[in-house]
Amino acid sequence: MTYQSRKKVWKLLVKHDLIEGEVAENEPESPWYIKLLVSISGWFGAFFLVIFLGGVFGLILGRNIEDFSLLLLFMGGGLIFFAYISFKGKQNDFLEHFMLALSIAGQTMVIASLFFMFENKLDTGIIFVIVIFQAFLMWTIPNYIHRILSSIFMTLAFSYYCYSVNEPLLPLILLIFVVAWLWMNEFHFSERKKMEAIAYGQTVALFLLKYTLMGSAYYLFLAFDYKDTLFNFWWVESITMLTLLYVLWMILKESQKKYDIKTILLLLGAVVLLGFLSFKVGGLTLGMILLLIGFAHSHRLLMGLGIFSLLAFLSYYYYFLGETLMAKAEVLAIIGLVLLLSRWLMKLLLKKEVLDV
Repeated sequence: MTYQSRKKVWKLLVKHDLIEGEVAENEPESPWYIKLLVSISGWFGAFFLVIFLGGVFGLILGRNIEDFSLLLLFMGGGLIFFAYISFKGKQNDFLEHFMLALSIAGQTMVIASLFFMFENKLDTGIIFVIVIFQAFLMWTIPNYIHRILSSIFMTLAFSYYCYSVNEPLLPLILLIFVVAWLWMNEFHFSERKKMEAIAYGQTVALFLLKYTLMGSAYYLFLAFDYKDTLFNFWWVESITMLTLLYVLWMILKESQKKYDIKTILLLLGAVVLLGFLSFKVGGLTLGMILLLIGFAHSHRLLMGLGIFSLLAFLSYYYYFLGETLMAKAEVLAIIGLVLLLSRWLMKLLLKKEVLDV
């Protein structure tokens, strides 16, 4: 419906005393494919602008760009500040993505200048500065997509920092609880959209780290002597099981129902049993956490992520070559029987109060 036709309909409704006031002046939103094309145009525009600036400064300064790392630092900071000012104003699709691309280019310049200043050495101190830098951008830049990306970059940089200090599993251990805490308290934050963007970024980073560490577990065992480190893979699954208990406790608390000791012990027993099974099939408990939070808060995307996580981690375990197919089939059969038995017991003891909808 065009603006003129909406105006005619509005006047007709006002004439019959069905509504009051003036028709809204804003035009209806563009279709998604128009937004997509405009967004892509913004990224292309920013990309060519950065190439042009890089070419111009390359001709002016010469090839030895390391000698001008301070200038590169100020240029990157200027692009980020320009994007920040633009994000605070009125946005459209082209300008939003154009400034988003400029901000990422500015961050690349700032990070590159830091490495140039320290003679291209991947020093742990520089990595930690990058973590703080991304955390600052995540909290201050008033843009939803930018916050998601900064949250991901911050966590990945922190992961590399922990890897460089021989604690590669520490970020994963922290992220499991942080992601659950953010989603369980999403309705309690005063700045909900900001925290939601951060939660999405942390969730994506958690999946990336989980898949990466599971895929490279063999090489991590070769590269690290876990006798000299504080955390190992048992810590990951233990913290995941405790996080599942925390999520279950929060869900029961939000339901405002009184459960007897038999019901609580049954739930705890099912969670602990599932947690011990996840020591064999990594990622099983993580999928259950996301699935429970999604159901509890009617969050379809989290439910989808939970189901995808369960299928993905089970598939990864089935095609993992460290065990025979017969051994893995037995483990998966036991998991299925335990889940079905747990549901039957809950249905029997709870008298269909919880599970029957």
